[in-house]
Amino acid sequence: MDRARARKYLEGSFHGAQEFIDLSMDEIELHSKKNRDYAFGGDPLGNFTRRSTILALYPNLNLQDEATVALVDMMKQLDAALWLKSSKHEAGVEGVVDRLRDIGVYAKIAIILEQRSKTIEQKKAAKRPKRIKTPVKTEGNGIIMSEVDDDAEEEETMGDGGEK
Repeated sequence: MDRARARKYLEGSFHGAQEFIDLSMDEIELHSKKNRDYAFGGDPLGNFTRRSTILALYPNLNLQDEATVALVDMMKQLDAALWLKSSKHEAGVEGVVDRLRDIGVYAKIAIILEQRSKTIEQKKAAKRPKRIKTPVKTEGNGIIMSEVDDDAEEEETMGDGGEK
């Protein structure tokens, strides 16, 4: 169905702002163009299947980590580039070269986020007081260990020569 016929059909039964139809039609066209690039000749949602299969290989992957999010976005571009190469399809929206450029951008973003994360962790570690355990005295079979940091002292008892 072409856009004019679809619009006419929708206008007859649609209750809402008419601009909503135009915006929806724009999204349908964009989805169609991009989906042709992502899934030409295959499952229309195959890119999600392929990427979820890859992500399943990393069950402990923290998807809340910002650098990981950038890597997942990078993987989306890699998947699209590989699909275009595999299907020998000429892209309508973003071709292989565009996808490879996006991969480079996402890689740099991931590096920046990873470096920022490490810097934040180092700053947090530097602020933590250093704790030193030293034997203080022996009572029976146990040793009393004193844990000392910059601000306070604590005593902990280890019974029967065992470890805490």
